[in-house]
Amino acid sequence: MFILTAMWAAVCKAAQARPRSRWSARWSKSGRGTTGGLLLRAWMANYRLLRFNGSAEIAMSVLRLVLAVVCAAVAVMGPAKAADDDIYFAAVLTPDDQSTPTYSPATGYALVWLERETLTLHWKVTYTDLTSPPTIAGLYGPENVGANAGIIVDLAPGGIASPIEGSTVLTDGKSRYLITSRVYANIHTKKYPNGELRGQLRRQVTQELRDKGILK
Repeated sequence: MFILTAMWAAVCKAAQARPRSRWSARWSKSGRGTTGGLLLRAWMANYRLLRFNGSAEIAMSVLRLVLAVVCAAVAVMGPAKAADDDIYFAAVLTPDDQSTPTYSPATGYALVWLERETLTLHWKVTYTDLTSPPTIAGLYGPENVGANAGIIVDLAPGGIASPIEGSTVLTDGKSRYLITSRVYANIHTKKYPNGELRGQLRRQVTQELRDKGILK
């Protein structure tokens, strides 16, 4: 922010050293809004002002420098903001949630989180004590507990060993299924091709996940 402030001051000082036009005066009065909006208005106003006064080369140099600083600031601040907006969902995976009788000592846990701005879905799924090798792990919906639906996300395109981790971008429709608790995780095995471990994904309170040690 200090660098951005210094850049602002340098641009304004260069512009004030020359006579101001009515056009630039109007732009200077409109400097409201976000930091990004202020910076963009600043370089546009002063770029044209310097051009009007025969300093196009200086204006272009200032423009390039300001844009570089803005891009760097966005790159630094963007991910932190997206992380704060993530929506978390979790499910305890159990054979008891299968729609057909399943006898297994296996247990599992699915944690997924959705980035609001990009609809990027991330996941981490763990399991243990399956009766036979796993064959498929996926998210299914839209459906509630006790009924079956088609797969909407393949959780293990690169391998099905625990822990299973990955990410993908959801459509608006699939994200709505998730938010309305109509998506379940299912792990299929050779012995139980319809699924051995299953759990309905429910929205979680982030702080509670931290208290349980699931999130840092």
